[in-house]
Amino acid sequence: GMYKNKKYLENHVRILNVEEPLLDIAFDPQTSGGLLISVKQEKATMLLDLLKTRKVSYSRIIGRVCEPSEHRIVLEG
Repeated sequence: GMYKNKKYLENHVRILNVEEPLLDIAFDPQTSGGLLISVKQEKATMLLDLLKTRKVSYSRIIGRVCEPSEHRIVLEG
């Protein structure tokens, strides 16, 4: 499924300096869905603090929403 995902999205994703093992994770069908929470930038730190109080063992800010461009998704290492 990973290679099918890569092929399907190749015209929608721009990849900048991302190592192959991380790309494999990004396109792995087993990791799609339920892994991301999106909040307004000004609330991101508050959410991280809340997750820590709820004993969430691993939470990080991993990206941001930008103005639309040629590519719907940009993965940058």
